[in-house]
Amino acid sequence: MKRLLTIVVSSTLLFSIGYLVAMSVHRSGAQPGGGGYGGYGGPPKSGGATSRPAAGAGTPVVTATVMQESLQERVSGAGVLEAEREIMVIARVDGEVKEFAFEEGAHVDEGATLCVIDEEPLAIAERAAEIDRDYNKVEYERLRNLAESSRGAVTQKEVGDARVAFERAEITLQEAKLRRSYARPGAPFAGVVVDRLVEKGSYVRAGDELFRLGDLEPLLLRLYLPERDVERLAIHQRTELRSQRDATTVAEGRVIRISPVVDRESLTVEVVTSYESVPDGVRPGSFGRVDIITRTHQDALLIPRGAIVRGESNDPFVYRVGADQAAERVPVMIGFEDDTIVEVKESALQAGDIVIVDGNRSVKDGDRVHEYRRLSDRSQAPASSTPGG
Repeated sequence: MKRLLTIVVSSTLLFSIGYLVAMSVHRSGAQPGGGGYGGYGGPPKSGGATSRPAAGAGTPVVTATVMQESLQERVSGAGVLEAEREIMVIARVDGEVKEFAFEEGAHVDEGATLCVIDEEPLAIAERAAEIDRDYNKVEYERLRNLAESSRGAVTQKEVGDARVAFERAEITLQEAKLRRSYARPGAPFAGVVVDRLVEKGSYVRAGDELFRLGDLEPLLLRLYLPERDVERLAIHQRTELRSQRDATTVAEGRVIRISPVVDRESLTVEVVTSYESVPDGVRPGSFGRVDIITRTHQDALLIPRGAIVRGESNDPFVYRVGADQAAERVPVMIGFEDDTIVEVKESALQAGDIVIVDGNRSVKDGDRVHEYRRLSDRSQAPASSTPGG
């Protein structure tokens, strides 16, 4: 029995040792994965598998193509859209609301009747004023004719008093007609009913709010910009209103007002932009981003900001990739620039040249490079200074 147990234990130990040895051999023969080129995290997913460069193939770099396009300098800001005009229509007489003609969102013409307040008492008052006017008119004419035909029968004072009474009655009648017109409040301008604050049958008093009316064409957006940015602005400069959701341009407008003073608390200047036509989904209260186009550079050479390298004397230059895959140092003069893009001026660069964007701190003039990835043209377009046609 002991001999059988010894055989079983020995067999188990031999099998375990053999399995461990086999797994060790298998792992030592497997190829290592990952790696990547330098610090760039491996080949780009969108480009598929990229073979590792052979020894001596050059330093892996990310490149971009020099573009030649129109460049628009912009000043950007954000704010809330508002109606150019928005007023509250109030009651000017007391009475019961008999009917209303418009709901929220309805377009109304200038002078359109918004609602009707009980005008029967006002009509009675107007009729009484009309009767009084007619009586005083007849009495005045009678006395005047009598004074002209019979000297001494009527004094000039009596005629004058009759004329004053007639004129006062005429004024009272005009006031009664005016008060009756208040029973039908109208729109002071063409616009949209923003809010209806009364119901049919409700009793209102003079001064109560009835409707809120807005003129939605154009819409305004107020920006509060630093003083240094306002120096580049002018009345009538073109603006682009961008959607908060996806940053697409939804409307074009213009600058209509620039405040002449700087706010003491925020140290900003108010700039008002106007938009005549906007999509249906854009309305007062919507948040929007605005680009004010201050200047356009025609046929500008554009490169990503990351391509710029500065030497010991702080002079800017770039590395251009030559036909032999060698890095060539090219001095440049920088024009307009922002966080992502740079305009190149007075340089040997040309449109279509390839420049190093990432890895340019690891190469020297004449070094061979390996193009690890090339940025697409669209990736060079910044949000604040978009190259355009």
